[in-house]
Amino acid sequence: MKNIKWMKKPPVLRNTDSKLFSNLKNNNLMKKPKLFIDPVDYMNIHGCCQTTAQRKLAQLRKQYGVPPRKPLPIQVYCRHFDVEIEDVRRHFA
Repeated sequence: MKNIKWMKKPPVLRNTDSKLFSNLKNNNLMKKPKLFIDPVDYMNIHGCCQTTAQRKLAQLRKQYGVPPRKPLPIQVYCRHFDVEIEDVRRHFA
């Protein structure tokens, strides 16, 4: 279907006074806590390459009985490295 100008809806006028938070603060408020560790996160924390991160996460999944192709839960990661969950979540915030 062709984009016909007269079929478009008129722009919505937004009241700037009603905005309590900026977009950045809204994004931080809506951000969900991290539940899983993926290879990119492992690379950021440990400073290793991607293949090493994938291999280490596969070993951890096998050691703790997490099914293959499932992400490693953050609780398992913290238990293995003896780190507080809040410290890891603060690292990714």
